[in-house]
Amino acid sequence: MNVQQLCAVLQGCLSANQQERKQAEAILKQHELAKGYVVNLLRVASEPSVDLSVRQVASIAFKQVAKRYWEAENDKPTQVLAAEDKQLVRENLLEAIIRVPHIIQSQLNEVLITIVYCDYPEAWPGLLETTMAHLTSNEEARMHGGLLVLRVLARKYEFRDDEERAPLTAIINSSFPVLLALMQQLVASPAPTPQVAEFMKLICKVFWSSTFMAVPDVLLQPQQFSGWMMAFHQAVRKPLPWDQMPQGTDDRRKWIWFKAIKWVLHIMYRLFNRFGEPRLCSPGADHEFGKLFETHVTSQFLEDQLHVLHQLTTSHYLSPRIVNLALQYLTRAVELKGTYKQLKPQIEPLLSKVVLPLLCFDDEDAALWEEDPQEFVRKGYDVLEDMMGTKTAAANFVTTVGQKKPKTHLPWLMARLNGVLVAHDAAAKAAAAGGLSVPQQLARQMDGAMLAIGSLSNTLKARDPYRSQLEALLQAHVLPAFASAHGHLRAKAAWLAKEFANIQFSEGGEGRGPVFNQLMQAVISSLHDRWGQGRVGGAIRSRCS
Repeated sequence: MNVQQLCAVLQGCLSANQQERKQAEAILKQHELAKGYVVNLLRVASEPSVDLSVRQVASIAFKQVAKRYWEAENDKPTQVLAAEDKQLVRENLLEAIIRVPHIIQSQLNEVLITIVYCDYPEAWPGLLETTMAHLTSNEEARMHGGLLVLRVLARKYEFRDDEERAPLTAIINSSFPVLLALMQQLVASPAPTPQVAEFMKLICKVFWSSTFMAVPDVLLQPQQFSGWMMAFHQAVRKPLPWDQMPQGTDDRRKWIWFKAIKWVLHIMYRLFNRFGEPRLCSPGADHEFGKLFETHVTSQFLEDQLHVLHQLTTSHYLSPRIVNLALQYLTRAVELKGTYKQLKPQIEPLLSKVVLPLLCFDDEDAALWEEDPQEFVRKGYDVLEDMMGTKTAAANFVTTVGQKKPKTHLPWLMARLNGVLVAHDAAAKAAAAGGLSVPQQLARQMDGAMLAIGSLSNTLKARDPYRSQLEALLQAHVLPAFASAHGHLRAKAAWLAKEFANIQFSEGGEGRGPVFNQLMQAVISSLHDRWGQGRVGGAIRSRCS
């Protein structure tokens, strides 16, 4: 089947007539192992004169054939593509990736992954040299193609052991100096285009995969070490083109600039988590890198996280993953002596301006609560399901501060939270007297305060004077919340009752006494909440008590 005939069959796959479509698909299936077929699919997919929809069908078919027949499965007599066809594909795939639009490129990139994992380096020894030629060409499309290939090459060895990772050394030694120079140009670029962000993201992905299992020797070279660390620092400090940010919630979360910064923060956090305490590093390269990191980088990276989060206080939106990673870094910093000393003066302002507001009920929560309250509860209280969310990261920061530095920060924090509880209850009484409901803002702050207190439950139950005050807190603030007009507060009250159900109540002990009985009755009543939404909160309490 020649190219012209193939295009006609591919066009048939787009037919609105089901019978014609099935016939075309059957013809493609019959020719999958025919000599020259896979090469012609690549030609059609990369030919700009062909209709884009036909090219897309060709690229999908190309991907499917490559995945099925490029290499025989272990212990299975699977047929494979002809050696001549495979060689032609290897010779032309990179050029195609460079020239095709993104919708086609994503499919061809999947084929590249398949071939690299099967053939590199034995059957494709010239791939790295070709890739580096593209990367140093100063032609934007070729540089982008080179970065895509490097990402695949590094990713192949990301989780391999020392013996299997040997080819990665050549990849790193060839690419890291070039990648560093390019990264330095990008962070210094006065034109914050989407392409700049895309290149930064891909470079970070290559760095991530290349360094995942071990520190490469090249990073111990002073120029390379300082260059990479400074590039990451400058990347998170680079002013973002806020006027380019999409307006829709889903679109702005996927904004390419947020993706680029996310990968920089991802690298920063992993480096800090692994090397922030050199005495715990393995002897050799890891320990040497750890000493360099502690001496020259840790302090600066900590300030960078604070800089990132400060943008929230100036009414700028940040994607949840960016906020999450910055807070993870700071949470770890609380645990280490050196970084805590630097962070200590910033903890209470950070709690006040960033962390506690993040815990509050917000517009996205409200939309989910109205649409699916059970999903709201699942996301809010199942930490394993929300490891990348902002509330989980904020709650973890509060928990760590309470556990690790209770004498220094817990009195201030509890006074702050108690102030919210008192203000809400006063507003609730005034609203009830006037036949109104508590203002939305106060209700949302109350929700956040209750979440913070619940996050501190283990610490509060273990330390004086807090443990002796918990019953009064439940009676004064949690029980009244079961009667709130705001359904999310009723759900939060049920969860908070669960968190403190095992305290020693003054009249009866654990799980006994008038206050415990009132809480239990409130939870049981919430199962029959006339709004239906408090029911899920009651279910949490009954399931976990």
